[in-house]
Amino acid sequence: MIVLPLERAAGIDAAFYDSRDPARHACQAEILARGGHLPVLHRTETEGLDGSGDRWFVGLRETGQPFAAGFAVDIRAPRHALGHHVLRVGHFGADIPDRFRAAAAEALAHLAKRSRRTLRTNVGIFALTSDAMQQWRDALASVGFTAESDPWGYQYTLMVDLQRSEEEILASFSRSGRRNIREITKYGIEVEPVTDPALVGRIDALMTETMGRTGGTYVPVPWANRLELARAHPNLVRLVGAYLGSDRGPDSLVAFAWSYNHGAIAEYSDAASLRIPGSRAPLAYALVWDLIRWARSVGASWVDLGGVTAGRYDDATDPLGGISDFKRSFSEDVRHVGTEMVLHATTIRATAARWLTSRRAAATAPSPDSASR
Repeated sequence: MIVLPLERAAGIDAAFYDSRDPARHACQAEILARGGHLPVLHRTETEGLDGSGDRWFVGLRETGQPFAAGFAVDIRAPRHALGHHVLRVGHFGADIPDRFRAAAAEALAHLAKRSRRTLRTNVGIFALTSDAMQQWRDALASVGFTAESDPWGYQYTLMVDLQRSEEEILASFSRSGRRNIREITKYGIEVEPVTDPALVGRIDALMTETMGRTGGTYVPVPWANRLELARAHPNLVRLVGAYLGSDRGPDSLVAFAWSYNHGAIAEYSDAASLRIPGSRAPLAYALVWDLIRWARSVGASWVDLGGVTAGRYDDATDPLGGISDFKRSFSEDVRHVGTEMVLHATTIRATAARWLTSRRAAATAPSPDSASR
């Protein structure tokens, strides 16, 4: 553990951990024991989950007190800049109390300048209110970060308030949404967690088909790792499937959904489904309802439905419009929750590496003529 020097946050300590060792586990345990929250992908249980590289961690506490907050920093290697790395922090801010805001921003600036091999540091802010969003922007701007022109991930989403009874939550859905949830059994569909590793290939196939329908390209992730995490830590993540009939073989899995429990907020993340010939079974409705009930059972106060676009009613050309219209069956609470800030290294070495990266990326990018063939 290294204590980072802080000049802007008197009485606050920022402890830096560059490896997953017992001291870092102890820091995480202190945070959770005091009622603090850590987004799932900031926890030691998920390190390397999707094949990412190494991870750093920063614990925050008032001097002389136990740790009360923290965040993880992923270290990634750019494809065209061997020997260098970029730092990325996702889902940053929502779980860090206001009193640690200045310290967290200053600690990130220290890490961004810690190594000559760091090209840039990207921070994805997640905040439930516009005021909190602006406060985090200001804190990061004060230590040198600027707004990212092309933010990664979604900026707007729909939120479902779980601080109500199940009956009240269900009653808040659209009429068609409630009907589709209740009628799923009419189609012979059964909903339960996915636990069999033999279904990993089927999950990849469903993702490929679904992404193809929306014009996207599926980048495979190690679903075997995710499934094992769901089995080992069912309170942190959930992988739930819709099965056609009582069989549990690969062909019976016709839809699935994947969700994270970040603490106060659960996130509806990846989902995919098969178009069943001759059937209009509303597969996704039952899966979202299952995830909402799970999120409430593990103590979350909100469900983030994983991003939203204008929808087909506002934009007939929106490739994700159908998905966004579906999500509106569960909530009308649209919020601007995400933005991104970046800090570029200014060393000669980093500047040269960025130039080389841009040249190599341009050289390998398909030309407009080849893309049209």
